[in-house]
Amino acid sequence: MKTRFHVIGLPAQAGHMLQAARKAAGVSQAQVSLRLGLSQSRISHLEKHADQLTLVQFLSWAALLGLQVQLGRPDAKSVQPTVSDW
Repeated sequence: MKTRFHVIGLPAQAGHMLQAARKAAGVSQAQVSLRLGLSQSRISHLEKHADQLTLVQFLSWAALLGLQVQLGRPDAKSVQPTVSDW
């Protein structure tokens, strides 16, 4: 299976990605809300206004849906960082 990566440059794109991944996984907003400790209405709001997501919420939500978040430069080769890089 080929891994697909999506570039997210704007908060709205993050919200669309989380919503699409949630729907593709067959997970309801209510299920996400229970796992993240938020109300269902807040999940709905954050899918439309992802600029209000905290980093912890974003990473937790992504992990819940089996997504992996990676950061890198557009022109960089895929290299695994070593402990000395940190």
